[in-house]
Amino acid sequence: MREPNLRTSRLAIAGGLVAALALAGGGFLLGRSTSPRPDSAPPPALQPAPPSPAQPEPPHILGRADLLALAAKAADAAASGQALPTGLQGKRFELALPFGCAGPAAADSAAPVRWRYDAAQQTLRVHVAPARWSLADWGLAPDKGGDGTSGEGDTGVDARAGEAAGQARLEGFWIERPWSSAETCPPVPPGPAASEGASAPLLPPEQTLAFAQWRTEAGRTDTARAGRAYDLVKRLAPDAAPGPKGLRIRLIGRVARLPDGGSLRCTQAAGPGQRPVCLLAVTLDEVRIENPADEAVLGTWAEAIVQP
Repeated sequence: MREPNLRTSRLAIAGGLVAALALAGGGFLLGRSTSPRPDSAPPPALQPAPPSPAQPEPPHILGRADLLALAAKAADAAASGQALPTGLQGKRFELALPFGCAGPAAADSAAPVRWRYDAAQQTLRVHVAPARWSLADWGLAPDKGGDGTSGEGDTGVDARAGEAAGQARLEGFWIERPWSSAETCPPVPPGPAASEGASAPLLPPEQTLAFAQWRTEAGRTDTARAGRAYDLVKRLAPDAAPGPKGLRIRLIGRVARLPDGGSLRCTQAAGPGQRPVCLLAVTLDEVRIENPADEAVLGTWAEAIVQP
């Protein structure tokens, strides 16, 4: 083993110093490169996107189930001596009424609502005549002034009001089977058809709900079709002719008002033991006749309001 001399000791000390300086300089440079600069700002924090404004829901269109529920509430109120539902005027509705469920009418039929198909001529004929009532039928007094006023103090207004009162009427449709929300013909019960000698049903069908327009010569809710039936003659191939589902009338419009200011009217002409018979005032915008078998629209009538 060699003893270190002065020269080798100096070299060793010098080498250690150089290594220490190199390590210190490298650490300093590494620290500068990784430490944040004092003049650099931190990146901005991400802000959450503002919530999108809520879109208004489209107005609800009353359907058959809604209208039947409304009529049931009105009948209950009338039978209980309570006020009928209000705040209905202007609400939109769409109602489908099936008809001709028993098949085509006979050639000499005078039914107000009927259809008949001529296979030889491939022609469909439809006749839909609205029901008519006087205001007195529903226990309603005429709106004398034509604008919700009585017209007192003006003999000319009184004369015109009296004339209009005699001509005012209601036109519309009874709602068949008001206990069902289905907008299609009822299913045919199984088993043989009833014979001619079969006994009559226990109770005849009862009409308890009607939709009607209040028509007056003053033109408040009168239309260009006042008093006219919806008649349709259309060529159809045999495979497009009405089938077991019959046809349907689609009524599109808005709830209106009656001369007493309300939209609903219920009566019990036979006394409190009778189920109330109710009427809803409407203004029809459009009437369609449709074939539910293929959803085809066979005819459309626009109910344009006639201005006085």
